[in-house]
Parts: sequence; C-alpha cells; structure tokens
Amino acid sequence: MISKLLRRDRRGSSLTVVLLFLTVLFSMWAAVHRGTASLILAQTAIVKHDDRDASLMNALAQRLWDLENDPSNKGDKSYSAGGKSYVVTMRPVPADSTGKQWTLHVSPAD
Repeated sequence: MISKLLRRDRRGSSLTVVLLFLTVLFSMWAAVHRGTASLILAQTAIVKHDDRDASLMNALAQRLWDLENDPSNKGDKSYSAGGKSYVVTMRPVPADSTGKQWTLHVSPAD
C-alpha cells in the first residue's frame, strides 16, 4: 500500500521530454547552420575579391618595377595583366613640398 502511494503515475511525460529534446536540438542546429553559412559566404566574398584584384596588383607591380629601373619615367602608362588592360596613373602628392611623394592609381583601360 505504501509502495503504491510512493510510486507516481508517469504516463505522458516521455513524449514531452522527447519533444523538448528535439526542439532544443533543432534550435541549436539552426543557430550553428546560420553561423556557418554566413562564415562561408564571407570567406567566398573575400576569395573572389582577391581573385579580382590579382590582375590589378600585377599591373601595379609592373609599374613599380618600371619605376625602379627608370625613376624618371613618370606619368600614365598602360599594362596588360590577367587578360585585362589597366592604366596606372602616377601623380605627385599636392601637400608634399619636396616632390618626393607620389600616388599611384590603377584603373581599367577603356
């Protein structure tokens, strides 16, 4: 008689526990999936940006190489890198009174 009083009726609680577990599991999976998806998207954008800038950086490197070989060669010059043509523009910095500072601007050739 006492054992019957101490024992509780547990019918129906297992379904509640399973549903609660599944809810927590799916919410954690969704949070991880969202974070991972945004991380992959960001890394893909970085890689594509680096690929686009590779030929531009090659044209800039060619211009710097030309300046090392012939420092008097200043002004605009066209270069072809990565199947694209670029114009590298070299201009003096206006605020520099010594005339030793220059800016280089790379733009696609039209």
